[in-house]
Amino acid sequence: MVIKSIILTGQTNSGKSSLTLTLARFLGTNKFQVETQTSDKKKKHLKCNFTTAQQRFVSSQQYFTRGINCFLIDISKSLKWKLIDTTGLSNVIAPCEDLRIGMAMTIEKLQNCDCIIHVLDTVQYTDGSYYEIDDALAGLHTKISYIPVASKIDNVKANIGLINIKKVVEEPIPCSTITGEGIVNLRQELLKKLK
Repeated sequence: MVIKSIILTGQTNSGKSSLTLTLARFLGTNKFQVETQTSDKKKKHLKCNFTTAQQRFVSSQQYFTRGINCFLIDISKSLKWKLIDTTGLSNVIAPCEDLRIGMAMTIEKLQNCDCIIHVLDTVQYTDGSYYEIDDALAGLHTKISYIPVASKIDNVKANIGLINIKKVVEEPIPCSTITGEGIVNLRQELLKKLK
């Protein structure tokens, strides 16, 4: 059995957790095997359906994910993907220790994965702001399989954000976890990169 690790990373509230679950659903999974690891390094294993996973792992609250959540997805009889949802990264030092540890865990996972999905929030980019952390993550594309995703493309201001995101990364895949737009394209890109 081959297991490929796919890490979803980006700034806090960029839509990593929602995208993780939506991608898993588009891969045909409605029931999840999840391994969570909190900043105190404690691991828990659980099984849940899509609705329960959404309630447990998705929030609009900043820094809601404080650790690593791994979702194991069956792709074929001989292949599994481990979708790894991570603590959001930022340009500033995190205000509390558990967040700093969660960010360190994210950076550690970046060094040991088969593919990076870099989630960039179109809403955050509507005002033309520049985020060094996204530039740093985009620089990883020369070292590992890398897929940039422009999230929340269903937002009314998304087109402005998408224009600004294209100044940071080349050819981001526009995605919406609400409408499902772009998720099939993301799945196809993953299949191509993880042959």
